[in-house]
Amino acid sequence: MHVWLIVGLAGLLSLVASTRASAQQSATLTLSGGLDLRAGLQVEPTVETETGLSSAFLNVRTVFADAQGDRLILVAQGDVEEGIDNSHLYQAYGQYKGPLGRWNLRAGRYLVPFGLLAYYDTERLLLAAHEVEALGIKLDEGVELFGYFGAFDYAVSVSRGYDDRPTPIARVGWQGQDVRLGLSYLYGRLPSYADDEVVPLKDLLSGARLINKNRVAIDYEQLFGPLTVRAEPIAGTDDGRFVAGAYLEAGYALSPRWELAANAAVLDSDLVGTRWRAGPALSFRVLPGVFVRGAYEHRNDFGEATDLFLVQVYGEYSRTWALPSRGKSHGAAP
Repeated sequence: MHVWLIVGLAGLLSLVASTRASAQQSATLTLSGGLDLRAGLQVEPTVETETGLSSAFLNVRTVFADAQGDRLILVAQGDVEEGIDNSHLYQAYGQYKGPLGRWNLRAGRYLVPFGLLAYYDTERLLLAAHEVEALGIKLDEGVELFGYFGAFDYAVSVSRGYDDRPTPIARVGWQGQDVRLGLSYLYGRLPSYADDEVVPLKDLLSGARLINKNRVAIDYEQLFGPLTVRAEPIAGTDDGRFVAGAYLEAGYALSPRWELAANAAVLDSDLVGTRWRAGPALSFRVLPGVFVRGAYEHRNDFGEATDLFLVQVYGEYSRTWALPSRGKSHGAAP
């Protein structure tokens, strides 16, 4: 990852917005962080492997607001996994919000606005969405224009991709009281296949190669009281060969502390092969911001079956402060 590119894009955005930011009326600083401890057992036909992951993350978010409510937002989030040598930048971007949110400009490293990923990130959950199978990319460095017009929203992103080949992405969506719908398109030279570890880092797995990918998807999210349903059918091409797949997820709040969830994902590529997985998860909220989760997942990657049993202890904490503005000091906000 080119850190200079992230810093340069975020700096350019800050300069463009500097005339409005200089007239700020208020500013806030939010620090959040947490721990994600996981243990698991991976069962294959001939071998059983114990797995584990210990990670910590820190997120810094600063918001500058002016009298009209327009905002300059600066975000940086870093992750450390199994020691400082495995640290990486998850997101780092600057964002300028136009009048009434009708247009927003974001530059830096961010989640690509494709499908459910435009508003739903499963990074801290045991059951992940299907950007690994469907796209082979999740975060990238680039520039994004997005906004809202009543119940409709849009996003257009051009990011660095792999080998510095631009990856254009576009999405349009509609949001009702308890439902969201969206249509997305992506084109890029991306990995033929990937896994959960390399996608955030934009690395290539052994044996994977870069291919030309076209993707079109419909994302859907709806609330039915305590039940939340998400789905994303997808189609496209890999080097001109047909691809089709789908993602389905359901989560049910059993009580204020207990939640039961399940998901399934499949992608069939005439070029690469077929991958699918499915499984349930159970979550218990021990304290505000502290969760214990367990999950089972069955995977089949190109004909090779694997069963995963996972346990997670997850905790996060966030605090916001009002920053001095126009010579005035403000106390800490809870």
